[in-house]
Amino acid sequence: EEAEVAAEVAAAKEDDIDLDEITALATSALGPEQPAVPTENAPMPDLDIPVEFLAEDAQAKKRLKEEQASERLVQQLWAEDLA
Repeated sequence: EEAEVAAEVAAAKEDDIDLDEITALATSALGPEQPAVPTENAPMPDLDIPVEFLAEDAQAKKRLKEEQASERLVQQLWAEDLA
């Protein structure tokens, strides 16, 4: 069984990808000109967001503000009742 495991390990090592070798092959294939790698974020075009989503978002924000104001009012009233 140990010999079988050793054989499997040896076979797996043979199948391993040598990244250095692949990089060297790719570099020699590409020649001196390497592909440009962007160093900054690429500019994004204006997103075409449907108006209904924007309206829903605005309504949700408005409801959230109203709920928060209501909660603050309730807390204030409780504080006044306890005082």
